[in-house]
Amino acid sequence: YDSEGRCIESKTKYYDEDSAAYVWGNKKLYTNFYAAPNLSVENSSDNLVVYPNPANGLINIKGEVTAVAIYSIQGQVVKTIFGKSKNPSIDISDLNQGYYWVSFTLTDGSSVTQKLQVQ
Repeated sequence: YDSEGRCIESKTKYYDEDSAAYVWGNKKLYTNFYAAPNLSVENSSDNLVVYPNPANGLINIKGEVTAVAIYSIQGQVVKTIFGKSKNPSIDISDLNQGYYWVSFTLTDGSSVTQKLQVQ
């Protein structure tokens, strides 16, 4: 398997939890593989600040957004919020502990995706 998850040779692979990597034979194929390949991730933006991170209960956004989508680490949409809002707070108390991708659409039409840890 390559880094995009495509099978390059038909053999058995397994996930080694100790090294957090997919392994084929004795060769480590890739680490930190996520099934959300269409998300480009930026850790910061001059127009957007998300806090606290890690978070539980609420996340606050310093900036103006028109939409927010929260994805599981597997790429499934778990929450969406639409509507122009300045400095919104988002209730994440219904999300399980773990890591998520949060994609923000800014008022200028650009988007920013950041990693979020829910405790």
